[in-house]
Amino acid sequence: WLEFRRVLFRSKLTENEKFELFSLFNNEKEKISALDSKIDKLEKDLNKLVYDLYKLTDEEINIIEGK
Repeated sequence: WLEFRRVLFRSKLTENEKFELFSLFNNEKEKISALDSKIDKLEKDLNKLVYDLYKLTDEEINIIEGK
């Protein structure tokens, strides 16, 4: 992010072009954040399925998860 801003503001782009690139960057950043959240949820769901499949106890799950 910092590198993007540094390049953006040192470049010879018009203010409008800079604004468009900045907006595009923010939109993509939001998409990535949403995908990260979905991945985290899917990972938790998958872990639960595996724990249920092997009939793990809460104690065993805590050991696996490092709690």
